[in-house]
Amino acid sequence: MNGQNAAAAEAPRHPGFRRAWGHFDEAVAACGEVAALWSELCDYEPFETDVVFDDAIHGRIEVVVSAPPRLLAALSEAAAKFAYETKSAFDCSVQAAAELISGVVTRPDEQCHLMPLCRTRVEFVKLVSGGGLDGLRGDQVQLIEQFQPFAVGPPGTDDVVGPTMLHLAEMVNPQRDPARPRLTIWAHSSQPEIVVGSAGRALESVVADDGPLLDRRTIATFMCEKVDRPKLSANPNVAFDPIFYDEPLPTDPDDNLSMRSWALRVLAREFIVAMQRSVDPAQFRPSLAEQMAARIRAPAPSLWGEVEFDSARQRDAIAQAFDASDLGLASYFDDEGNLTMLIRSGKSTYARPVSPALDLDPDIRRGTAAEDATLSAASIWGLPDFVMRPTQIAKGNGRREVGDGTIITGARGAAIQVKSRETPSADPERESSWLRKKAAEGARQAAGTIRTLKAQPVAMVNGRGRSVTCDGTAIDWVRVVIIDHTDLPETSVDLSGLGDLPAIVIARRDWDFLFEQLRSTSAVVDYLHRVARLDPIPVGTEPARYFELARADENTGPSILPPWMENLGQQRFTHPLLPHAPATSADTTGHTVFHVILEDIARTPADAEEHERLEVLALLDRFNVGGRAELGRLLLSHMDDVMSVPPGTTKWQFRRVIQDHGALQLAFGTCNQLTALHREAFAQWAMLRHHEYNELATDIPEPRTVAVLLTPRWDGVRPWDTTMYSLRGDLGLEPGDIHRMGELWNQRSAGS
Repeated sequence: MNGQNAAAAEAPRHPGFRRAWGHFDEAVAACGEVAALWSELCDYEPFETDVVFDDAIHGRIEVVVSAPPRLLAALSEAAAKFAYETKSAFDCSVQAAAELISGVVTRPDEQCHLMPLCRTRVEFVKLVSGGGLDGLRGDQVQLIEQFQPFAVGPPGTDDVVGPTMLHLAEMVNPQRDPARPRLTIWAHSSQPEIVVGSAGRALESVVADDGPLLDRRTIATFMCEKVDRPKLSANPNVAFDPIFYDEPLPTDPDDNLSMRSWALRVLAREFIVAMQRSVDPAQFRPSLAEQMAARIRAPAPSLWGEVEFDSARQRDAIAQAFDASDLGLASYFDDEGNLTMLIRSGKSTYARPVSPALDLDPDIRRGTAAEDATLSAASIWGLPDFVMRPTQIAKGNGRREVGDGTIITGARGAAIQVKSRETPSADPERESSWLRKKAAEGARQAAGTIRTLKAQPVAMVNGRGRSVTCDGTAIDWVRVVIIDHTDLPETSVDLSGLGDLPAIVIARRDWDFLFEQLRSTSAVVDYLHRVARLDPIPVGTEPARYFELARADENTGPSILPPWMENLGQQRFTHPLLPHAPATSADTTGHTVFHVILEDIARTPADAEEHERLEVLALLDRFNVGGRAELGRLLLSHMDDVMSVPPGTTKWQFRRVIQDHGALQLAFGTCNQLTALHREAFAQWAMLRHHEYNELATDIPEPRTVAVLLTPRWDGVRPWDTTMYSLRGDLGLEPGDIHRMGELWNQRSAGS
């Protein structure tokens, strides 16, 4: 209890939330009082065992509790105080935020700004739309929604918020039966023993379920024949814990008063702190850089470093590899099969290890585990929205699985087949024969998958668990056969004679390398389409070809832009399609900013169809891999800039990028406010910029614009809100509308 009090005292306390913290402190004190009274009750040893016979052979073991009435009354009073002080801490937090946000305009009605405890989202929406909480900003209302009894935590987390707040709702429910005890005892984990006679003959019993012990409770029932009852003794071996006697009742032995009261104190404290951040961000809000650092999901991959080789055998092997390359690149496999890429610059050699493939699940068959790991790699380093799981479709009188996985991003797709060698031999020729056979088999199966997807639209489920309808006729396909083998033979596979669709065979490690290197599903799919039309190389050497292409890209001059792009008067940036360093290496935080924007759009509930969301995500995912970290860092800088303006003012910052040879405009903005007025202003900015772009890009059939706005949040739940608009072709704007938008935006001086 003392440690928890100390933790509460360390939380920053805003003077405007003095009442809320006062009620929180009273709740903590009431909780301590409950603990002390329970300890005093246990000193009375109030639990007794009673053996009761219902008839000649049937009996039961009961536990009886007897406690001084004053203690029971004091416990009930302390439990009630804890409940109402906790609820008051929530209420006063809401009232304080409303007063600090809206008090300069009008005094908010306190009765309209009590913490609601709604059982359903429908009930909450009805309350808000009816004028409840109208003195708060939208992000503050969203914060309150996340602390409701209907709240559900993210998949894979301990979902305690909803059940804990439901428990509080029941504890303070005005309709609660006044005769119902506030606190009772939970009898659980019973292992009864029934012994007869001095020899200790044991009787079998049937244990009752765990449950509340008010005055008397049956712990177990038993049956006996020809037993001298005075010689029968029983021990219930049951555990007792105090609980608040309100739903939901305990679900396991650790779910008791101590755990429930701790959870309520933590939630109340975090709610007050979050509300404080929302009204005084300068003092209570962590920096954007700190928030982004907490979101970095994985350590940066290994980078190039200068190396020297002591072994003459190593030096000779590497020299031969460099001699075979026109671009100063070589790949080196050590005795354990680990791959290292080498680059020679002057007299120095630089090396970069290529990570092994993701580990396989040892509890399932290797082939299935390899398929799962292949799709997991694409979901971890790319976006799970583009990764389609295998699906079953009707075929004649049976059902057929469509592929081992499918990746679709925009108008490009990859049909995947994974071939795993369960028990490889020591004969390289035999393994080469197996590889060629399985590669051809996988290519034919991938072609069958594509035919199936072209024959009719197929409903598939992506890595985020959402249903997506795939129309294969609208996709430009590549077949990808992925080989899972512990010791790959040096074998090239030519699939050019197996149909017109391009196909490529790569090792599972190389598949993982591409996703870890590029961190973009669209970039990986583009790469696969590019190399599938090149001459085949030994399976397992894809990183070497990647770096050769990357170096060739660096040596290629910038492409010629259409004249209208030159007339935009904007700065030109050139990034190689294939970076030498991993996408996250230049600035992990900056790259994470871009990834979080994609995740925001992917996760946010939308009224549009799922395929429309995927279309927009695919367009954003086409942003150049080499420029993502730079853009992310720029947006962080812009956020800091717009957040520094005085209250009552609005500031915007923008950055536009035109890519894909002029076919796509990506626009990113930041603003310090997000109200309905600001959202409409941003929509007009996006429409105006798209109209101007569409007027210039006369050689593009249907120009696309995706505009994204970031506005800071003050509650600490996430660093910002993301607003997005997608525009296509001629918007049909009236001249008067264009004139008004131009008056609003084209006379602005700040990066419009």
